[in-house]
Amino acid sequence: MELAKGRNLIRTYYYTAPINQKDHPDGYKKQQKFFQKLHNTNSLTLILGRLEKRDGTYVEKGVDVAIAVDMLSMAYANAIDVFYLVSADADFVPVVNEIKRLGKKIFNVTFSRGASYHLRNTCDGYVKLSDAIMKNCLPST
Repeated sequence: MELAKGRNLIRTYYYTAPINQKDHPDGYKKQQKFFQKLHNTNSLTLILGRLEKRDGTYVEKGVDVAIAVDMLSMAYANAIDVFYLVSADADFVPVVNEIKRLGKKIFNVTFSRGASYHLRNTCDGYVKLSDAIMKNCLPST
């Protein structure tokens, strides 16, 4: 994988929430096709949260906690030495600090637009996503 930069990539975990089929049938159909591509990708695990409607918009629920729990579980089990956290959410800073305390490396991966200065500077390194990198990361069709 492009982001691993020569490291032995064991597994990729992709966290998201499914679109509501009843409210957005076209978006749901497209997302399901994407999920099928992810399911067909070697060494990739798809983990789903849920979307809740609040004040006319949807809020993703359960995803950040699932990411944090999985990262900590893997770090404590010594299953992973290097993490790549693709997020711009500074709420992950306490998890990053614990990962580092356990002697693991963690890199923040995000587009520069919307990136969290605090998260980026708490991690051991930063990988700026580009359209070229993203194209190489997408499942093949």
